[in-house]
Amino acid sequence: MNEFLIYRSSMIFQLAFLLLFLPLTKQKWKVIMGTATAFILTGIVEYMNFDPAVYMNRQLNVLLLIIIVLAAALFLCRYSDWRAVFTVLCSSNYVMIGNVVAEVVLVFRGGMARALTCQILIHATLLYLLVRTVRKNYLMELEMADRKWSRICLMPVLFYMTVYGMTVWPVSIAEVPNICGALICVFLLMGFYYVSLIIGIAQSRNEAEKINASALMEKYTEGILHEARTVRNHQKLLAIQRHDLRHQYALIKSLLDEGQYDEIYQLLEKSGQQLESLKEIRYCENSIVNGIIGIYHAKAERAQIDFTYKIDVPAEFEQAKDFGFATMLSNLLENAFIAVCKVPDSQERKVSVRIEPKKEQLIIEIRNNYFGKLDISRETGLPVTDKVDGHGYGLVSVSNYARKSGALLKFRPEGQLLVVQYITNL
Repeated sequence: MNEFLIYRSSMIFQLAFLLLFLPLTKQKWKVIMGTATAFILTGIVEYMNFDPAVYMNRQLNVLLLIIIVLAAALFLCRYSDWRAVFTVLCSSNYVMIGNVVAEVVLVFRGGMARALTCQILIHATLLYLLVRTVRKNYLMELEMADRKWSRICLMPVLFYMTVYGMTVWPVSIAEVPNICGALICVFLLMGFYYVSLIIGIAQSRNEAEKINASALMEKYTEGILHEARTVRNHQKLLAIQRHDLRHQYALIKSLLDEGQYDEIYQLLEKSGQQLESLKEIRYCENSIVNGIIGIYHAKAERAQIDFTYKIDVPAEFEQAKDFGFATMLSNLLENAFIAVCKVPDSQERKVSVRIEPKKEQLIIEIRNNYFGKLDISRETGLPVTDKVDGHGYGLVSVSNYARKSGALLKFRPEGQLLVVQYITNL
């Protein structure tokens, strides 16, 4: 029964791992019921394995435990796919380390208290390190849904089978005197695999973010060039207009001398129309923000999107000079436009932007209609995406920039309206 306590302890940590590393369903009753049911059922199966009055094949016992934990994960997770399966396999590899160490201590060193203490310390330490280092990025990666998760499930399975074959079946750990060295090698290999996987995930995300940033850089550059061309064209037109005004002044003076007031009125009306055509659209005093809003205003006109705005960004707003800020604003607007273009009713395609200072903060608020169901991830705070083309990294980039710059980022659904707030210091 000593082993029973060890495996009960490991199940607590495995379920804790799943609760921390799975994108959980929003229904709390599901989480509570699924976790409690899994703990009770696995306890029954494990007890049957260690109770001499009840015989159960060891391999069948392990298979039942895997099925129960997997079923619980699929029940708890928002995604009933390979992402949940991979997380379960990772949790099995995680608890296997502590279990094997506890078995080694129990067999070769003796003492249940010592074995259980070692197991708990290893489980707790590993879980703490994993939560601090990889949890947030792992959950964000799960939200992307573009990785072939089924392909990377093979290695955790192989690691589990290897260690199981070395410690449980066909021979137990007590029957292999020099097993510790081989186990250390396997665990080191397992660690190398997971570190490589984490590095690979980070590199793939960086590449995706670079592609996304490159596309936004084009828009950013386009906005600056558009702003420069607009100013230059208006300067040319104003120069022409000043030249024409001299002639119009002489003509008006001549018409006044002749008393031809109707002609003067017509001439003034025509001049007024020409001046109106020269009117430059200025959304705010900040040239960077002005250029970005100008791009999406033009895009809204082409896509027949109802685009309203209230922009008040001072020219001296230093953060706007940071490319990260321009990328963040472009990402938020781009996602709003992508979402609103999916609304079937063209009359309901609306995007509103409000950027204005309040006290010592700059508040950015973007509202857009969307179609279908929208969930906000409890783990990342970002809208859940089901895209499989790598899209979605834009919001991850926004979240990272907000965290680095100390800004507040919130996503809030209101009916079929998504409200995004970004609050930063002036």
